[in-house]
Formats: sequence, structure tokens, C-alpha cells
Amino acid sequence: MTILVAIRTGSAAVIAADSRITTVGFSGTGPDGNPLYLPQTYDHAVKVVHDLSETTVAAFAGFGNIGEQSASDYFSRLSVFLSRPGAEQDDAVESLMTDMVEHRQRFFTKIGISPDARQSTRCLLLGSPTDRTAPRVWRISLEGEGASRMEILQTPNIWLEGSYDAAFPLLFGHSGSYFEAVRQKLGLDQPCFDDVMAHAIEKTSPIKRINFLTMPIQDAIDLAVFIAQVQIEMERFLPGVPACCGPVDVMTMELAPKPRIRSFPGKALHHPATSPNGRA
Repeated sequence: MTILVAIRTGSAAVIAADSRITTVGFSGTGPDGNPLYLPQTYDHAVKVVHDLSETTVAAFAGFGNIGEQSASDYFSRLSVFLSRPGAEQDDAVESLMTDMVEHRQRFFTKIGISPDARQSTRCLLLGSPTDRTAPRVWRISLEGEGASRMEILQTPNIWLEGSYDAAFPLLFGHSGSYFEAVRQKLGLDQPCFDDVMAHAIEKTSPIKRINFLTMPIQDAIDLAVFIAQVQIEMERFLPGVPACCGPVDVMTMELAPKPRIRSFPGKALHHPATSPNGRA
């Protein structure tokens, strides 16, 4: 799994992502002759990248492949070029979705996975409009044989994707699953309970007290990494295999003073005999 944290300010967007990927590895055959597979994790995956045109940023959660390559490698070889007028941006996003669906379809068909058994992939996509006001952010969900999208963060705010059950209450002051259990125990109907909760969140939750509009880019980076790290550290101490782990990578899309994408990796390739900063 993954923790993705996206923050949109008045003129920029930040995405932070952990580095763990979970897959399965062949571990021999059982007494019945059938292959055995066990969970396998790696902690140096890159989940947030930009395209070749350096106008578009994507971060991935869920099933980590698009076709026969990692989702990040697939995207980094494209030239999506979302620095264009709004309607053309929407067309480009639709074209990207179609391409991803086709790659997934060929891959899953080749290995014999039926549509209802295909793992989903979620993508957070950032593009800079030509009017240079603020980045646009889409959430793309690849499910089964198709895909869907919605535009998110249309105003300055924060979005969590992937595994975020520990980080969510920190921002909103409650856990959705906890309050659903309370609602059922009290026997309240959903509309009435939702109204009460909306009022409580409006008055008490931290998310309603943070001013994202004027948040400087460094503070947005700090907050995104902090939220991702909270999820990572909580999973470290809970039972089971942590879904999120490894260094936190950050990428920004800034429109002031000029459009640019900057990468702040939490890790770097290095020889095993040296530390990442080059010292033994």
C-alpha cells in the first residue's frame, strides 16, 4: 500500500509519498504441487514523478504496475504536457486514462487475471494551467477494465490517498470507521448523524483551522512529510506488516514566480558500502 499526501496552496501543489511497495514472490511449491506465493516488500520505490515535458506530476497508490512496468517508470517516459488551456487539459487527461487502461488490459489478459480480480491503481495527477493561477489536481482510479476520474483540491486544501487511517484522525479529529460504529450503536439515521458530524468537524477539527491559501511552499512540504511520517510511524508499532514505510519523497508544482516542478527525494542511489550522502 502507500500513503500519498497532496496539498494545494494558492499558487502551488505538493505531493509526498512513502517508498514501500508490496508484492508477492514465488516461494516454491506446496505438497499438492501448486505454486506458493508469499508477500514481499521493497522500501526504495519511487511513487511520485514528472513526465518528460516537466509540466505534469503523477503519484501512484495501490497496484504498482501499468502494463509490464512500474507505474512511475511508465509515466516518466510520457509527454503528457498539461500546460495548456483547461478544456485541452481535460482531453489530455482522458487520453492518458485510455492509454493506462489499454496497458492494464493487455497485461492482465496476458497473465490470465479476470476483470473482477484485478487490483486497482489510483493516481493523483497535477497539471499547470496556462493562466498560471493554481495547479489543477485530478484523482484517477483504474478499476477492472475501466477508469474514472474527478478533479480534487479545486480550492486550497489537503488530500490523503492510500493507507491513511492513522493520519486521518489527526487532521479531521475523528475516524470514519469509529463514528460509523457509534452511529450504529446509537441507532441514528445516516442523514441526522452526518449533520451532527459536519457541525462538529466545522467547529473542532484541525483541518478547518489551517490556512492553506497563503501557506508558503516550505511549510506545505513540512506538513505533507509530517502527515506521511505519522502514518509510517504508527504502522511501525501496530501488528502486521506495515503498508507504508521507507523514505518520504516530495515533489512540488509551483506557479510563482514562474512555473516549475521541483523534486526533493528522501533517498538517493548509492553503493551499499557507503551512506546515501556518499560518506562511508
